[in-house]
Amino acid sequence: MNKLLFLSIFTLFASSCSNINEPSDQFANNCIESRIFFGLSSGEGMVTESQWNDFVRNDVVKYFPSGFSVIDVNGYFRECDTCETYSENSKMLLVVYSADLFQENIKKIEQLSDYYLNKFNRPVVLISSDEVNCDFHFKK
Repeated sequence: MNKLLFLSIFTLFASSCSNINEPSDQFANNCIESRIFFGLSSGEGMVTESQWNDFVRNDVVKYFPSGFSVIDVNGYFRECDTCETYSENSKMLLVVYSADLFQENIKKIEQLSDYYLNKFNRPVVLISSDEVNCDFHFKK
């Protein structure tokens, strides 16, 4: 009896989980998730929190008025000349948008990155983009 009950509950659970990774038809979108990593050390020292906030408020918002997220990260990289590994406080800008708008948004990301590189005398910004399914869930 316990085996039958377990199998029944397991089957019910397994079948209810089969759609977890499938987006609902009502809100399903093929999206692009772009992550832009901005190092905070610059040719003139560290980019301060105030400078970063001004950059977000005055520049990032203009490029992505529909929304984005900023996440504090600690990046690690290997310096080619010295072969030493360094860490650097960084900010990751996360932007999710319709896959149909990839070309338009990647241009915005490159322009914003170029602006940051010049403004803060940085050598590099890392850009990473992946195709994702996005599914918005709204309060009922």
